[in-house]
Amino acid sequence: MGLKASSSSTIPAVRIGSAPEFFRERILPRLNQIDMKVIAYYSIASVVME
Repeated sequence: MGLKASSSSTIPAVRIGSAPEFFRERILPRLNQIDMKVIAYYSIASVVME
């Protein structure tokens, strides 16, 4: 999974690249714990890990 911080003048954003299954099972349940915008990119794991 790749994480990239993004600067913004309002709310900070984090960009997440992951397989849809991983996002749904591991990341989505934890998103309510952060005060950030989330930009998610979905692909197969081998592409996201590059």
